[in-house]
Amino acid sequence: MYIPPVRKYVFKSLSAIMLVVMVLSLFPRAVLAASAFSQTPASSFSSQFGIQLENSTEGGQNVAFIDNGDYIAFSNVDFGSGASSIDVRVASNNNGGQIEVRLDNPNGTLIGTVTVPGTGGWQSWVTRSAPVSSVTGVHTLFLKFTGGTGNLFNVLWFKFNSGSSGDGDVVGHLFAGYQGWFNAAGDGSPNGGWVHWSKNSSAPSAGGNVNFELYPDTREYSKLYQTDLANLGNGSPAKLFSSYDQDTVNKHFEWMKTYNIDGAALQRFGADESDTP
Repeated sequence: MYIPPVRKYVFKSLSAIMLVVMVLSLFPRAVLAASAFSQTPASSFSSQFGIQLENSTEGGQNVAFIDNGDYIAFSNVDFGSGASSIDVRVASNNNGGQIEVRLDNPNGTLIGTVTVPGTGGWQSWVTRSAPVSSVTGVHTLFLKFTGGTGNLFNVLWFKFNSGSSGDGDVVGHLFAGYQGWFNAAGDGSPNGGWVHWSKNSSAPSAGGNVNFELYPDTREYSKLYQTDLANLGNGSPAKLFSSYDQDTVNKHFEWMKTYNIDGAALQRFGADESDTP
């Protein structure tokens, strides 16, 4: 009975496999680009300088212990045919700082800057947005952190937004109407009373009811005034802002700039006019 040389065939098969592996190792591996328009965890960086990671209350890990000059980098980020803005999830128990959005190296082309406010806690998360200048194709993305001394803020994730697509009939600039008529008792304004939610600039009478459909988010205002209203549903005191404060007006215009509003139409009241001499 004839017995085939099994060992010989096994040896040849192993040789073929080894040859394939050797040939494949000579070719570089293809690295797929990541979409800039997907929500990207800040902790998924390809390189970094100066930062650490910690667990986040919103799940996963966030970039923490950020000081002035630190950065995180993400290789092979695909911006496609163009990005118009960036959203970043941030938190700060200090005064915050800025995130410089740069391309290809830590001091590369600056395409946008995100302002990070103090949020009242290292895990008190808010989403901040900023416009970015025209960027297309695949780049290494650097988020470079700047600000004062000490730890600045934490970063959880970021996401770019694409520009509007398609052709439209309206071409021009976007303007917003702005009326700074919100006053508060104690703000030093000539009105000298509340002009948010009450009639005749006066506080509601004792035992009276004031109904709200919406209450303003006051977390980003630097100056607030205590009302006589009951505490909010989360237990925090019911405070309101005043447009008589310059910082409040600056904040409103900062928001308009962030969302690419080109200008504001202001309303002013003048004296009554008459054709009587």
